[in-house]
Amino acid sequence: MSRTFFFVFSLALLTLFSFVRADPADTQPGAAPPDPAKIKLLIITGGHPYPKTFFNQFDDNHDIVYTSAVEGDFKKGTASAYDRPDLLTYDAILLYDFQLNITPDEQKNFHAIFDKGIGVICLHHALLSYQGWPDYEHAVGGLYLLDFKKYADKVWPESTYKGDTDMDVIVVDKTHPITAGISDFHMKDEIYRGVHHTDDIHTVLTCEGNPLVWTRDENNSHVVTLLIGHGPGTWDNPSFQKLLRNSLHWVARK
Repeated sequence: MSRTFFFVFSLALLTLFSFVRADPADTQPGAAPPDPAKIKLLIITGGHPYPKTFFNQFDDNHDIVYTSAVEGDFKKGTASAYDRPDLLTYDAILLYDFQLNITPDEQKNFHAIFDKGIGVICLHHALLSYQGWPDYEHAVGGLYLLDFKKYADKVWPESTYKGDTDMDVIVVDKTHPITAGISDFHMKDEIYRGVHHTDDIHTVLTCEGNPLVWTRDENNSHVVTLLIGHGPGTWDNPSFQKLLRNSLHWVARK
């Protein structure tokens, strides 16, 4: 056997072994596989300002691993988060965005979330989105009305808000998983009033006698909608933090 033949044969054999052994971990030194016990969460923001300390409650939550998706201007942009190729790989999606426009393809992908059974949390100003698309209001169970709107034979006036408001929050369903360990509590933050909600919501917390937090099922998914969540007055409240953690586990079925 000539030296040249032996060299070429050895090189080919080495190359073959390299392909056989290659795997994603080899190409990303130090990368650990995802922990299946953790909730894989997509957080969608954009179109509405908020303090960046909003993410502190997720950074400190060791039960989750999250990805942040940021959309553009609420008037000129679209629901770009629903264009993500990994959209249907998450256990739960938290909506904290405000968008008015959504393309037909994005609408289709939005519906696919509930076909797949991915849990959804709709938080505060996400109730303002897609004013002209009834499917969104149906899915999250309500809508903050930016203008009057007719429902059947009734005309609903536009919703209102007031910042720095004292709120006495009442737990009306103490047996629901998302209220576990939570009693009536007081907080001070922005309040929404006059929010329209669908007839099939299950109210778990109220304020001023109106639904403040509710749940519903959309197709194969659990949904939690919270009218609170404007700023630190909510985020720093231990009862809200517990409520959010419970909600993440419930919608993700973990």
